[in-house]
Amino acid sequence: MIDTLNKAISERIGELNAELAQLREGLASDTKNTSGDKHETSRAMNQLEQERLGNQLIQAEEMQLSIKRIAVLPKTEIVQNGSLIKMNNSWYLLATAFGKLSIDSQLVFVLSQASPIGQQVIGKKKGDRIRFNGTEMLIEEIQ
Repeated sequence: MIDTLNKAISERIGELNAELAQLREGLASDTKNTSGDKHETSRAMNQLEQERLGNQLIQAEEMQLSIKRIAVLPKTEIVQNGSLIKMNNSWYLLATAFGKLSIDSQLVFVLSQASPIGQQVIGKKKGDRIRFNGTEMLIEEIQ
């Protein structure tokens, strides 16, 4: 489970690095071309996109670091960071704010303990219930 998530994050980091490289290459070749307002606007847009991608890259790298810390945590019967939880026939991995991940044809919602659901399930055990968006959710299983 954690390996699949780590692989997905690594792929995302690779994609972001490739996009940044393309932007930098475009900026370098654009510098050799023309000047003027249109040129300056293009350069400014490129810089903004590089900043946005750079921030996403930092977030993805932070996710990867948090996943490495989770991988060494012992499994318990109480929900903690790194727990795989089954509630109302859906799977949730309490790890980092990644979103949906398909693992062996099973959809898993990867969320952080700071998320609304994460805050409610931390410290709970099998059989406990939480309420989220007006729906009662039963913790059916913890792995």
